[in-house]
Amino acid sequence: MQPPTVHVGPWPATLQPPSVAKCFEVHAAWNRWQADPGIGDGYLLAVQAAALRLCWPSGVTWPTQIPPGPLRLGERLADWGEAVLEGLVSAGLDPAVVVSPAGAIAVELCRSRLPRKAAVDAAVGNSVAPPDGSSGAFSGSADGGAVISAGGTV
Repeated sequence: MQPPTVHVGPWPATLQPPSVAKCFEVHAAWNRWQADPGIGDGYLLAVQAAALRLCWPSGVTWPTQIPPGPLRLGERLADWGEAVLEGLVSAGLDPAVVVSPAGAIAVELCRSRLPRKAAVDAAVGNSVAPPDGSSGAFSGSADGGAVISAGGTV
């Protein structure tokens, strides 16, 4: 997927997908919303706002005065997205007209970065199995040839 350009109020930005781990967080939150019809639109708006902020490129003006701090892995995406959404609404942006459409594009950008089942299935068998008795993990070191073993550096 080509990085899309969205407008949030007068601010255009070409969205960039965040790290794969954060894309998985967006995907999991999206799936939760899809699986539970009782969650509601507030949750969806929070997820869309979170995805929008995660995909917003650095160096491009964020539409609110103080952008929220970065999402830390392990933090609940929807809770963080709620703070993002509050900032956007406080800046006068209509969630239904501005945030949701741009946020939906950001959610899809995040989801497009993740491997699809067909791609994973196609890749199965493309790597060589490690020799018997080996975990396959790299055991060499760039620091003078030290070898890492289960008990530490030897």
